[in-house]
Amino acid sequence: MIDSMLLAAMRLAEPGAIAMLLLGATVGIVFGALPGLGSIVALSIALPFTFGMDPMLAMYLFAGIMSSVTFGGSVPEILLNTPGTSLNAATCFDGYPMAQRGEGARAVAISATSCFVGSRAGAIVMLALLPLVKPIVF
Repeated sequence: MIDSMLLAAMRLAEPGAIAMLLLGATVGIVFGALPGLGSIVALSIALPFTFGMDPMLAMYLFAGIMSSVTFGGSVPEILLNTPGTSLNAATCFDGYPMAQRGEGARAVAISATSCFVGSRAGAIVMLALLPLVKPIVF
């Protein structure tokens, strides 16, 4: 298992992988910020572009999209009181009043930080539970 993680870390350090993650993050933020669009629509539109692509690079693109849609959805909720995605509609309750008081940048920064910490915590929990789930999956 450690060998697989080291292989994945080496593959992640390649310039193409980093480019796909950044492209996916940009697409995810845009699709999250547009009301009515979300992760499923972004992945559906990105899917045809991945045909013929290296499967690992396609997965990095999808990971970038999935990890940034939530943050992108919080931006219009905080600034316009319009939910970008249904998943973080509760952000309207605290974020928009902060923006009205002139603390919009602080609210967006708090949202970005919470999305980052939540993503990392989820990845750590997944890696910790992987040895327990592996016998069930395989």
